[in-house]
Amino acid sequence: MRSLKFIAPLFVVAFGVSYALGDDSDSKADQLKGRVAVIHAMSAGGGSGPTPLNVGGLLVVEITDSGSRPPKNMSVKVGRAFERLGQLRGIHTDKNSGKPLMGGGYTWFLFKPVNKSDMETVEVTYTPAEGSPKTETYKVKISDAKEDSDEN
Repeated sequence: MRSLKFIAPLFVVAFGVSYALGDDSDSKADQLKGRVAVIHAMSAGGGSGPTPLNVGGLLVVEITDSGSRPPKNMSVKVGRAFERLGQLRGIHTDKNSGKPLMGGGYTWFLFKPVNKSDMETVEVTYTPAEGSPKTETYKVKISDAKEDSDEN
């Protein structure tokens, strides 16, 4: 279990590098590039406004464990503007010592925006370890990669 604290960050880096480099000649067209947005489900729920992203960026939806256990029936529904990249389990660690913290971990759902959209809905559903099912809705605005670079 001790080595698990390093697996999640290394996996994300390795996943990003392997996804960006790929084996085929068209791999440069498939790179993750631009903004990264993290939606923390189970925090306040619903978010305050649209989260900005760009085509080719990365959306991470994080669902934190409850009662030291992963919630049940976790799902994240997104529209056609997103490509699903996968799911990842991790544990919370102390920032100074790197040791695992009590209270469990988290699950990340990873998505790549592939189309421009003025408003996309991200619906997160889960059942906490002790509780009733919950659904939270978030809004995401996806800009063109070119438009996004013009804004900065």
